[in-house]
Amino acid sequence: MIDFGFATSYVQEDGKTHIKKHHVDFFRGNMVFSSLNQLKFHTTSRRDDIIAIFYIMVYLLKRG
Repeated sequence: MIDFGFATSYVQEDGKTHIKKHHVDFFRGNMVFSSLNQLKFHTTSRRDDIIAIFYIMVYLLKRG
């Protein structure tokens, strides 16, 4: 299991409503494997970690 450490919760504490996207002033990570939300300087969530894993898997499969 990999944890990139950039993601935050995307659901309010009530567990029913989504937290709205916010603009962030900095970029963390690798631009090649980052999700579109991260490249657009939006807050990231678990969804973005899953997208990044998918990009890494595609990259590794193409190299082999």
